[in-house]
Amino acid sequence: MSAGNAGAVTFSDLSRNPRAVAERAARLGRVRITPTPRTST
Repeated sequence: MSAGNAGAVTFSDLSRNPRAVAERAARLGRVRITPTPRTST
């Protein structure tokens, strides 16, 4: 999860580690889901 964007997680974070995302949301009181960034190869 990116530290620069507090309260934001990507769909991939959510699918990989939903428990951590839920704990973070509970701690922050909110969470914002952002699209997974496309990585160009």
